[in-house]
Amino acid sequence: MIILASPSVQPVFKDLILCLLLLFLCTLLC
Repeated sequence: MIILASPSVQPVFKDLILCLLLLFLCTLLC
């Protein structure tokens, strides 16, 4: 949790979540 709370990791973590959401939407549509 401490690693995820660090400011330098947050942008990468958000990008990772966005990518996962896009993959999830693609699997639902396809």
